Amino acid sequence: MLLKNSSLLKLLALLPLLGVSLVLQAETINDHVYYNSQQADTVSTQGQKDESQYFFEIPDQMPEFPGGLSELKNFLSKNVRYPKLAQKAGVEGRVLAQFVVEKDGSVNNVKVVKHVNQELDAEAVRVIKSMPKWKPGIKNGAPVRVRYTLPISFRLDKSAKSKKQPADSTVVNH
Repeated sequence: MLLKNSSLLKLLALLPLLGVSLVLQAETINDHVYYNSQQADTVSTQGQKDESQYFFEIPDQMPEFPGGLSELKNFLSKNVRYPKLAQKAGVEGRVLAQFVVEKDGSVNNVKVVKHVNQELDAEAVRVIKSMPKWKPGIKNGAPVRVRYTLPISFRLDKSAKSKKQPADSTVVNH
């Protein structure tokens, strides 16, 4: 009987530790707020850090391009132009770009996080900067700044070369 009680007591002693670890884990999973360390000293007039430097990666509701994912693909198909130098050199690849969708839906802080080629990278940034306002992300019922990652694949149409089609007939996957 004493052996059973001591095992039970050990198990009960571990429960608070398990509860604390679950609480800490839940906060890190749900809140993914990142701070822009380049402007860490920015302070508002109330003595709090400037909220415009924070953004979410996983809000309650992600930002949405007007019309949804299919319209985003259409927008990219219509607006991405394969750079001539990259086309002549036969450069292909997937550019991974990140940007922040602001509380008002505008797109800011566009940067390339996976580079392919200077021309392809610049084209991806140009097109993202030309996007219309998005439907902003939502956290706790309010619009929030959200960092969004978008891959843009550049692929030369191999059949266009064999069929002698114009050089502009390239495929840009999204």
